[in-house]
Amino acid sequence: MPNKDAYADFMAQAYTMELDATERYAQFAEQLDTHNNREVAEMFRKLSKIEALHAKRILEEMGWPSMPALPVAFAWEGGEGPPLLFLHGAGGFRGDHPFLGLLGRHRRITAPSHPGFGVSLLPDWIDRAEVR
Repeated sequence: MPNKDAYADFMAQAYTMELDATERYAQFAEQLDTHNNREVAEMFRKLSKIEALHAKRILEEMGWPSMPALPVAFAWEGGEGPPLLFLHGAGGFRGDHPFLGLLGRHRRITAPSHPGFGVSLLPDWIDRAEVR
């Protein structure tokens, strides 16, 4: 029997990815409109709507009235050796950065995705993620 918590976590991550795709496709459409590429902009608008439908379907399938709180998402974990906590800057985190492999030869790295970045949602007590 599948683990219910693991399935719910999986679906919560899928929901987050659908919302992210919805937003990114809408941003692409805006940029393409700016550059007078209306036909391709319309395609990205359609993709944005499709992703929004996918997100809605996940909520319905799981019986969630809204997105449940997610645990902190880890952008990257790996390496061997003494532990090292890597906190990314305002630009977010790239898990494919070459320094991780080099550093991972000597350290066990944990790199969380801060609230509001990557696949981490903002908790209720944070109203936005921004640099001041």
